[in-house]
Amino acid sequence: MIMIKRLDLSLFFGLLILMIVVSISGCVHSNSNGTQKYNDEFISFDYPSDFQYTSGHYHIESGGANWRNVLMIGNGKVFISISKNENATNLTTSEAKEKAEKRISEKDIVDKGGKYLSDTRKTNDNGVEAESTITSINDPNNQNVVYKYITYYFKANTDVMYSIIIYGNEKNFVDVQSVADTLFNSLKINN
Repeated sequence: MIMIKRLDLSLFFGLLILMIVVSISGCVHSNSNGTQKYNDEFISFDYPSDFQYTSGHYHIESGGANWRNVLMIGNGKVFISISKNENATNLTTSEAKEKAEKRISEKDIVDKGGKYLSDTRKTNDNGVEAESTITSINDPNNQNVVYKYITYYFKANTDVMYSIIIYGNEKNFVDVQSVADTLFNSLKINN
């Protein structure tokens, strides 16, 4: 009887060790780069694996009759909002950016402490060229909270334009920048 208990105990610990090894190896191999992939018919990019679908917080609208929000995801600190315009034949990325900035100004966000911090044009290693802006905006519900936004405007083809906004509390801007870099560096136009 003592021999059976020792055997049961040895078997239990052996199985426990095996389960721990399998769990650890499954975590390492199941998602080695820590990202998920967004993919639609026009574009694809990577984003952190801990992001989930969300309604998000306050965000800048890319607005207009031809824009529609196609995805809102986040992890509680950083959020991604994707808008798409499938009727952008005569619209350039610069014009889209300017229209969005004008729309922001019209909402008196700038008068409430919002600022344009940078405005650049950049191209990633996959050949995607985008207008990029960084803005800060006070939370309309709490003036002590400031959100920072990194926005990319780019065309997927002659008809389709995207606005991708990565944002979060300015206290988490290092995380916002990291997510934006991962997203932009992996961004591809699907052919």
